[in-house]
Formats: sequence, C-alpha cells, structure tokens
Amino acid sequence: MEEADYKKQSISNLKLLAKELAYNYFDASSIDLYPKCDNESNEKKESEYRINEGKISDLKKDVIKDFVEGIEGKSLEINEESRISDSSIKYSRNILVIGAGCSYNAFENIPLADKAIEEIHKRTVVDKSNNLTFFDLLGNGLLEKTEGKKLPNKEDKYQIVDGVIEKYNAEYRKQKLIRKDYTDSGKLDFETSLSLLTNFLPVSKIRALIKDTYDYRYSPTLFYEIVAHLFKHRFIDIIINFNFDELLDQAIEDEIGDGGFDKIISDGDCKPLDQLFLEGRLRQPLYIKPHGTVSHKSTLRFTKDHYHELPLDMREFLEEIFAAVDGDIKKKINLITVGFKMESIEFNEILKKNLPLNSQIFSFYYEKEVGVSKAEKEVDDKYEYNKGIIINLFKDKVSHTPKIYLIGHEFFLKNLNEINLSENNNLNIGLDVTKTSLGNTFHVLFEILSSYFTHKYKPRQIYKHLLIAEIFGNTKFWKNLQVPENMTKEEVLEIPLGKSYYSKDYFTSSKYFKDRVLVEILINLAVNQGKVNLSILMSGLVGNYYSLYYEKHKGDKLTLMKLIERIGLKDNEDSLGYKYLEIPQETKEAKPSEFLNKVITEVITRLVDNDKAECYFSDEFRKHLKDGNTREKVITLFEKIHRANNSKIHSQFRNPIYHMFQKYKITDLVSTDLLNDLHFTVGLQDKRINTICVIADYGYQVSKFLKDIIGKNIDVYLILQEKEGVEKNISILRKLVLESFKSNNQFLVYDKALLWFDERIHIFSLPINDHNYHMTLFLELDTNEPLIKQKDNVIQAIYYYKWGLSKRINPIRMVEKENFEYLLNRFVEHLEKVKQYYGDNKKRLEPLESLINGNLIN
Repeated sequence: MEEADYKKQSISNLKLLAKELAYNYFDASSIDLYPKCDNESNEKKESEYRINEGKISDLKKDVIKDFVEGIEGKSLEINEESRISDSSIKYSRNILVIGAGCSYNAFENIPLADKAIEEIHKRTVVDKSNNLTFFDLLGNGLLEKTEGKKLPNKEDKYQIVDGVIEKYNAEYRKQKLIRKDYTDSGKLDFETSLSLLTNFLPVSKIRALIKDTYDYRYSPTLFYEIVAHLFKHRFIDIIINFNFDELLDQAIEDEIGDGGFDKIISDGDCKPLDQLFLEGRLRQPLYIKPHGTVSHKSTLRFTKDHYHELPLDMREFLEEIFAAVDGDIKKKINLITVGFKMESIEFNEILKKNLPLNSQIFSFYYEKEVGVSKAEKEVDDKYEYNKGIIINLFKDKVSHTPKIYLIGHEFFLKNLNEINLSENNNLNIGLDVTKTSLGNTFHVLFEILSSYFTHKYKPRQIYKHLLIAEIFGNTKFWKNLQVPENMTKEEVLEIPLGKSYYSKDYFTSSKYFKDRVLVEILINLAVNQGKVNLSILMSGLVGNYYSLYYEKHKGDKLTLMKLIERIGLKDNEDSLGYKYLEIPQETKEAKPSEFLNKVITEVITRLVDNDKAECYFSDEFRKHLKDGNTREKVITLFEKIHRANNSKIHSQFRNPIYHMFQKYKITDLVSTDLLNDLHFTVGLQDKRINTICVIADYGYQVSKFLKDIIGKNIDVYLILQEKEGVEKNISILRKLVLESFKSNNQFLVYDKALLWFDERIHIFSLPINDHNYHMTLFLELDTNEPLIKQKDNVIQAIYYYKWGLSKRINPIRMVEKENFEYLLNRFVEHLEKVKQYYGDNKKRLEPLESLINGNLIN
C-alpha cells in the first residue's frame, strides 16, 4: 500500500471515530430526556416528558450536522430506527484502552517494556560482594547470548550466580514456548519477564523497582489533557489504563475532581455493579487501572498470576463492561486502543469471550512520515502487523471479527489540508511541532467532532487544555529544562526540538508547583471577569497545587495572599474575601470584548518581564514565555477563556444534597453541557411558555438561544452578577449582554433583534454575595397573579447553587410541581434584594414590581 493510501485511510478512520464520539456525547446526554418504561406495565411514565413525540432523530438532526459527508460513505452500523423504538437505551459504549506507548510518546525517558525490563535488570543486584546485577549476568541485556553458555572466566565466586542464570534461562525458554501459542515471535511480554524475576526476588522488591522506574505524575501533556476532557464530557465512557505511571491520573483529577468519576485500582475501590450502573448504563465516567498504580505499590500487578488474583468484583466488572448487555439488548462497543499492542493474553481472552459481534476497534499506531520505498515497506509491515494482531485474536470467530480501523498518528500535522475542516477551528493556536504526535492527533480529532455539532450545541472547547499544554506541555519548554549549566550555545542548538524529555528536577519541584499556582490564578481571573475569591481558590486547583508547593519548597514560603498581592489584585470593600484586578482608567470605557483582554495582557507582560530578584515565575518559565510566538498563543488562549462559559458542570450522582427536595431522582442530574442545552431546548419548544426567569452570572446560556426566543411572545427577566464599576448602569449592562449574544453569531438582522431585546429582556444585577441560587424557570405566567403563587404555572426548571466565584456547578432539571415552590421563593427573594439594591430608581424597577405583584400588562 502506498503512503497516500495510509494517509487517506487514517484520515477517514479518524473522522469515523469522531462521529462515534459525537454520537456517544449526544446519546449519553439525551437519554434522560425520554420517558422510561415502567417494568410492570411497560407503559411510559407520565412524569417524564417527550421531545418531538419521542423521536430521537428529530432532535439529533437539530444538534448534529449530517456528518456522513467526507467519510467516504461510511455510516453507523446501528440501525437508526431501532434506536428510535426505545430511546431509553444507550446503544453503544466507548472504551479507551491506554498502553505504554502513550506515556512514551509524551516522554521518551518513560521506558517501554523492553527498556523498562533492562532498567530493572540493571537495578537488580544478584551478588552484592561482586556488585553483579541481572543485566551483567544476562550478557549486557542480551539474554540469547547467554543461553546454553557458561560465563567467561568462571571462578568459584561465579558458581552461585552461574546457577541463577541457568535457572533463569530454563524458565525463559519455557515461557517462550508457551508464548508461541499466542504470537509468532514467542517474544516475552513485560508481565512474563517480571514474572521470571519473582523466582529470585521478593515481590515487594520488584514493586519497589517498578515504582522507581515509573514514578511520573506531574507534567501536563496535550494528549492526556484532551483525553481527560473527552472523558469528563462523556465522549468516552470508560478508560482502561494499563500504565503504572500517573500522568493520566493527574490530568483526570484536575479536569473532573473528586466524586465526578469512579476509579478502580484495588478491591477496596470495587463497588457492586448496581451502584455504578443505573438502568443498564454508567451514571458517570469509569477509570480502571487493572495493573495498579505507582502511588499504591501494593496494587501493582505485573505477572500473569497477579492478574488472576484480581479482586473478583474487578474481574467480573471487566467482563461485564465488554459484554455490554442491557436487558435483551447487546450494545455495540467502540474499542479505542492507543499505545497498546493488544498482546496481553488475559485481556485479549476477555475481549474474545465478551466483545459484542457488532463492535468496532479503532487502533492508533505509530509510524513516522514516509517518503522512500524502504520506509514505505516498513509502514506496510507495521500496518499489517497491527491489523494481524487483532484478526488473530478473533481467528476462531472469522465471521464475527469486529471491524478494524487503524489510524497512524504521525500523519496529521503535515496533512491538515486533506481533512477539510472549516476555518472556524483552533488548530492554528495549538497544533505544531512542539506537541507530541498523539497530542496533535487528538487535537485534530476534537476539532473534527466539534465541527459536527450545530453552533448552539457546540461542545465545551479545550482552550484551557491548549493553554496548559502551550506553557508546560511542549518540547520547546522541555528542551529548556534539560540544558545543563555548562552546556555551550552550540550544544544547546543540537538538542532536537522534538525530543520529549521529562525533567523530574522541575516537574517534582516547588518551582513547577508555584508556576502552576500562578497560572491557575490567572485562569480564574480570566474566567471570572477579573475577580477571585481566596477561599474558593484554595478549594480548587489553586489550593491543590499550592499545597504541593508548600510541601516541596525549602526555606521561606510565599503565602497565597503574597502571591495574590504580587499579581496586583485589590480588596473589594463590599465583598469580603474577594480580590479584583485594578482597572486602568483608560480601559473602563472600552468595549466589553476588549476590557479584560487588555488587563490580562498587562498582567502577563508584568509577570514575564519582571527581572527583579522577587520575580513571580521561575527562570525556566519566564524564559519560555519570552519567546514571542509562545507569548502570542498564551495571550490568545487567555482571551478565548475569558469569552467562554464561566461555569463548569461537575455532576456527582452520589451527592446527597438534592435529596432535600420534595421529589428527586438521579436522572434529574444534568451531567453534560449538551444536556443543559437540551433542557433549554425543551423549555422553548413548549408553546405555553410566555416567561423565562433567570439568575445567572452573565446570561451566557440565554445568549446561546436568543435566536429561538426572538419574535416570540416571551419576556425574559435576568438577574446577573454585578461587574466592577458598572453594576447599576443599565446601558452598560445591556451592552455587556448584547456583546455576549452577538459573539454567538445568532442574529440575521441585528437591529431588529435590538428592538425586541429592549422590549422583552429585563436586566438587573446583584453583588456577588447575594447571587448564589442560580436557576432558569420556564413559566406559563398568569399576569394577574403574584409570582410566588404560580407553582402550578411553572413548566420546568433548571437549578444549581453556585457559591461566589466557584466555577463548578452541579445542576438538576425539575419538572415536579412539589419543587417549584422552593424555587419561586428563592427567585422572589432575589427580586426583593434587587429592589433594595436599586433603591429609589422606580422607573427602573417597574417591570420587576409588576412581576412580583402580578399586574403585568398582556
């Protein structure tokens, strides 16, 4: 096969994978919108609402574009009509399997199996008196050289070790014969090689050696950042990570946080399946490390015997998730393997036994760009080898072999023009040679799947992940970290830019953790319009990384308050605990879209260019950001973060807080941004609705759907969070909201929209301390009745409590009348606060008074 064919096939397969991920996001988000069957009567429950008479395809067409185009005629294997017949079933499950190649692609000094065994052999001393290691005994790592041979210059001191190596060679030959049943080469895998060592060393010693070899956690990479994003937002349901290192663990914990996903690494983590599943499907993402993790040495499983000693619950669960049975329905599995050769005997047998017949396997393989005949031959061999492994796995089920789609992750950086993406993407600010090939490929993957969604249903973008990777996760920065002090400029230039090297001297030091704290503070400033709250900062990522800085730093430690002061934040007299960016006078009258961008630019410039002894960032960090191209991308990404939605859904289905309501069920939780959008869509589709009451930070959600509201007989009452210096100025508030609306490109006739806006949108604001109960109420309002008495007229609601400047929200959808009284009371309380806040401005408060008292004009 020629090079062009591999590129074309990889691009086509990547698009197909993007389609499956997009469908999974939709299905995981929309499934709770539909009525469920009562198990006894098989009738739909009246308490659940329908959309477009229950036809999932109608809603899907509104959310997702027709993306068969550009995928060479490939379509979903699942019959769409079967999905419509029972929309309460999620018909597929996306499982990502991570292998050693992922961490190696990120950092080349995290060893692959062969190199890791060599390193462990070097550290394994067999004869202390002669300082001999296994590496010495095995012919400098080449075992075959010692098979059947005696050690040279044999003397008495070698008699013991000679016996050891003979025993080792005997076990080695036996395992090779066993291995021949599974692979043509008979080559020993990582687990088998380590199993041989258990004949000579205590298991605890081997676990300590593994920990020393794979003890990597703190360093962001674009690939793991994007994987964590896809995981949180339910493009991916389950991740199975066979790696001992914790690079992905940290990315997931940063992205999702405690309680937002289930993690299984030991028997103590295993829960009964009915606690992980609800109505046949996972309620939140599931992360499994079958071989354990380095921070818990006792969990490390590195031999075949250890694998069979897995807790019964974990073993059963692995089989259950691949069987994917929901009642009489056997779901399709989309198995995505990255950096994983599928040579694990036990895992393959689980797949062979349980993988549904209609499943698909998307396998990423590594191959550099080719251009000569010899290289093409090598690619051809590599392609056929990867495909052959999977085919051989199912050789006993020839007629039922899953469909296989191979994707070479080295092809994309230089072939973007062949993907045919629209110009409205972020590849220009994240995709370059300073990122690893997997990072670039998954960035392309995300932009493809994002392009499949219509504008108002676009998934949350990856701006923060691109920013973190641009600063800490690219080879240009890593190159700076590995330069010794005595290296000449000529020698520095000879270091390959593309070499990915993990510097433990930096990424495990207080320097990195302080740098990360400062970056996270700046991100919070961008998200929250130039404001931060110290308590909230310390309860999130800032606090997590500050704790690590405090633990690692030797000598005098900077408090968080000192770091805040150095950035130049000021106290807010009206809101204790809050800090604000000092706003230069000349920017106060700037357009809202330019307001914070100027301030962020000034802050970054001040931090990066400060050459004083008490500088904020580390020397390595400052050197990196003084690069003009890097700085430009960082500032651009900060600006994009500023314009994006400031709230981040952090759904926790085990959180008992919502059981305080009269009626509540887990399916009321809003677990994704798309589900939040779909609930809004449902509200607007109801022709009875004439009023929407909203408490929100900046009206972002309303702005996305303004096109669906314009021209309708609907009044919108918005209570927004005050903005420093403009809290009571209606003309500036109006400008701020309209800027947000306009940025969503919703208007065909902007001037006409402005007229409707002034008649129908009623905007007020409150100080942040009085602005915690966030909600959207869709009502068929009786204009003659006080608002507080209209619980029977509320059609549905979305509610969440948001403390101050916290980014994390845990929203729920409400349709039960018993709960509406609570929400109406909270909304009226906020209206009364607005009245007090605006004082004697009676003209301004007329719409509000009419809403409260029930004398609105029809």
